[in-house]
Amino acid sequence: MKLLVISRFLPLRDLHGGCTYLADCLEALSQGGWEIECVHLSERPGGENRIWPVPAALRTSMRLVCPGNLRVGNHLIAWRGLKQAALLAIAKFGRMLGVEGVESPSAIAGVRRELSGDHRGQENLVSGPLPMTSDRLPEPFERNFAASRLAAFQPDAIMADFTFMAPVLPEGTERGVRVILTHDVLHERVQSFQNHGISTAWGAWSIEKEAALLRRADLLVAISEQEAESFRRICPEVPVVVAPMSTGAKSARPGEPWTDGVAGSCVFVGGGDAHNVHGLRWMLREVWPGVRARVPEATLHVCGSVCAEVSEPSPGVTFLGRVPDLKGVYADAAVCVVPILAGSGIKIKLVEALNHRCACVTTTAGLRGLEMLRDGLLVADEAADFAGAVVRLLTDGEARRELAAAGAALVAQRLSPSACYGPLARAVEALARAGRAKRTARDLASPIATASFPIS
Repeated sequence: MKLLVISRFLPLRDLHGGCTYLADCLEALSQGGWEIECVHLSERPGGENRIWPVPAALRTSMRLVCPGNLRVGNHLIAWRGLKQAALLAIAKFGRMLGVEGVESPSAIAGVRRELSGDHRGQENLVSGPLPMTSDRLPEPFERNFAASRLAAFQPDAIMADFTFMAPVLPEGTERGVRVILTHDVLHERVQSFQNHGISTAWGAWSIEKEAALLRRADLLVAISEQEAESFRRICPEVPVVVAPMSTGAKSARPGEPWTDGVAGSCVFVGGGDAHNVHGLRWMLREVWPGVRARVPEATLHVCGSVCAEVSEPSPGVTFLGRVPDLKGVYADAAVCVVPILAGSGIKIKLVEALNHRCACVTTTAGLRGLEMLRDGLLVADEAADFAGAVVRLLTDGEARRELAAAGAALVAQRLSPSACYGPLARAVEALARAGRAKRTARDLASPIATASFPIS
């Protein structure tokens, strides 16, 4: 099977929950023998660095393609603007030497616009990286680049990463099975935020708007059975398969050394999404003082881009920012807290923490879509109850170890890669076979196929 994926996210673990889920899915399909090309719709996958070494995790499971980039060995080189950068450097050097007329001010301004990714009026070009925090529909240049890769790669299936990317899917089924990796029920996510008074960059999503995009697909991928039911209700004509986040390659193995964590240490991991910001502020304002009152030596390490949004000093709290590898963070933590009060989908951070044998405390919202793991963690919705659950695990080593072991066993049993993504692989393969059979039957029935030609 050949799969083309169109995404605004890099499929790398530990960047963001959406990135981790996409990486987890594609790694599992690759290990099943699929050939995958992932189109990341950014000219600067390496940020400011024009030469970016593609991480080994990507090279081994897929081919990464970015607009305006040239692949040289294991590196992507952002070539757009290189000529202009050279001209700008020459102009600056000429002015330093007092040489007149090296470049006009208007030309220099044009170069600067090119380098900054300002391509107004050039919708046919792929611009620089755009904010990933919005749910905007694909721009014309994104659709054009996706179409060019579809023609070049000739996949059996094409996957849009998130429902709002559905317009990159081709019309009709002639070009392969059209799949949407939904991540969330968008209108439910936005409604949940509104119910909790959480402001977000996401737009207004109605059932009708979301259903219209879902109908562009031949198969919908829901991250939980709860979300699958929502999709079946609002878009009954499109089949749905459930593919939750798996334990991936980082699954704890029986017999591995047990790490009980640093005494009194808690950890929260989250991106800068609105529900993480809201939940962390609730934790620091209403829960954490109750924990520190009973366990004065308790500490909380906050990891991820949520630190850019919440950094108010609190006793015992350290903001670490993005941590490239969370394995050590989870190993040092006695307790992982997931104080999420709103949102949809499933909480990737919860699966990761349980998989790292970390005792966890979350809320009913945090457990959404992962109810099968209920016996492997503690759930509390009120601030006092949440603080009490954290204190109990910090002060009772035996209870903490038993809970962590139960959580790790449950994710290993219920969320193995084959259990999570096997149904997805089989569904896509069946639709691809059906599509090929339909095209073959049509071709055999065509006048050209049935005509007899004399043999000379």
